[in-house]
Amino acid sequence: TLLNMLGGLDVPSEGSVKIGKQELSKLTSEQATIFRRKQIGFIFQNYNLVPVLNVYENIVMPIQLDGKKPDQKFIQEVAALLGLEKKLCNMPNTLSGGQQQRVALARALVRRPSLVLFDEPLSNIAPEQREEYISIIKSMKAELPRSTFIYVTHNPREAMSVGDKLLIMGNGRLLQYGEKERVWKNPYCADVLRTLCADPREFVGSIKDGAFSGCVQNGVYLG
Repeated sequence: TLLNMLGGLDVPSEGSVKIGKQELSKLTSEQATIFRRKQIGFIFQNYNLVPVLNVYENIVMPIQLDGKKPDQKFIQEVAALLGLEKKLCNMPNTLSGGQQQRVALARALVRRPSLVLFDEPLSNIAPEQREEYISIIKSMKAELPRSTFIYVTHNPREAMSVGDKLLIMGNGRLLQYGEKERVWKNPYCADVLRTLCADPREFVGSIKDGAFSGCVQNGVYLG
């Protein structure tokens, strides 16, 4: 729900969502569609590739829908970084799950969007490929310093690997937000601590005044 509101797919019942100076709720349906296409990149769990288009056509499709000419140099740079330079003529059904996810990432990034939303992108990626994929995401962020990446995951280790900041939510409420090291070492409440632990049964200790005292038995020290 949060990603849908940030991406302009849903309208919040209270408050507002702004990207830059644009308040999304004030856009018409057609304006919102154009704004999303130009300013927001989505990377979903299920890739959402068009099966009748090859890799290159999938990547440039949003640009062409805007009537723009693709930046061939940047597309080649992105394809090389993602290991897709030899797959541009392939159809989606000839690619592995990891390769399809890379195509979805390239499609989202070649427009240089203001905001990129990742919805648990590693859920369908083989475990042995996840570290490499995280490295690719971090490299792409370095290529697009003006873009904000928001990455949703239930895996705290993944969040620590990808993000600069952590935003911890529980039952639809914001529990804690800040620099990742500060959040990791100073969980504000027991619910945050349980979220950060790989197994919530494995921690001992207590929270007092926003500081954790104790240890985590699975080898992770949080205090």
